[in-house]
Amino acid sequence: MEPFFAEEFEQVVVCRAFQHQVGGHKCVLQITDNLICKPCEEAERLFYNSTPEELIPYVPGYRGEIFVYCEGDENKHTIYAKVPRSILRNQRLNAGKDRCIGDGSWSQSRLNHCIEGGALWKDNKNEKFLMFDNLVADFERPCALDIKLCRYYHGQCEDEHKRKKLEQKSNNSTSLSMGFRICGMQVYHPETGKLEKHNKYFGMSINDNQAVDVLRTFFGNSSNTNLHNISNTVRNIHTAILNQTDFVFLSISLFFFYDCKKPDVTPSIEKVEIDDQNVQAGFKVRLIDFEKAIASSDNKIHQLPQRIKDNINYGMVNLANIIDSFVIEK
Repeated sequence: MEPFFAEEFEQVVVCRAFQHQVGGHKCVLQITDNLICKPCEEAERLFYNSTPEELIPYVPGYRGEIFVYCEGDENKHTIYAKVPRSILRNQRLNAGKDRCIGDGSWSQSRLNHCIEGGALWKDNKNEKFLMFDNLVADFERPCALDIKLCRYYHGQCEDEHKRKKLEQKSNNSTSLSMGFRICGMQVYHPETGKLEKHNKYFGMSINDNQAVDVLRTFFGNSSNTNLHNISNTVRNIHTAILNQTDFVFLSISLFFFYDCKKPDVTPSIEKVEIDDQNVQAGFKVRLIDFEKAIASSDNKIHQLPQRIKDNINYGMVNLANIIDSFVIEK
């Protein structure tokens, strides 16, 4: 879907940094309560415009491409999105007006980084963004966990200097040993009502045992039945990835999220018969971040060693097994 709409069919909407972004190196913006957007990467755009049927149940709702622009000076910026009026029907605009986003939040820091570093809106030009449904739109207390599945980062780069830097990134984090790395997390603790939040730098600094402890904290409110459902959903997603033949994923992220509505209530099971999209009420799993998706028809696929083509498999299996181990602990 191309973001070229006649002006009479567009509406300009003020955007804000998405306060529940827990991972990623680029900014995620909130357009309305139900819509968010992120900078367009060509590989990701291609994926969402031709998502394999096997993976459709496991990806966020995709709403197409839009233009986003920035106005202001070095002290204050306002972000605007040009959104088709047809999409904005029944949407509440000026999302987040009654919510405070501190300068220290991950979403705001990513937005500031993109503006100040010139990654976006350089020379005041419009930037293309991809628009999605907000997965936590109806949540009162969203708990979220972003896990990057990738074992060998350095196999994706031809530049020798960058290759060594990426190899060090793999070797010095849980990516090589566990096949995945925690990129961000926020979780409410029902007993205290406090929010625990970690960003990607925390995830890069911890060892295997500490990573398991973080997972145990996040999944701590789940019953044994729900834990089994969650691990099985991870395995079903893995199977869906292996069964589709349209793309090879050099890396990908799993996004776990649930709503911790009340201090004395843990999420209950929601039985869903179709494709395990929802493993319990408010507890869901989605695949996100397809910047490293390569179409199977791309010739450079044949130049990659097999271990790079299988880059996410070890992490998928390991993660499901770790979640299962929490069942034994209970």
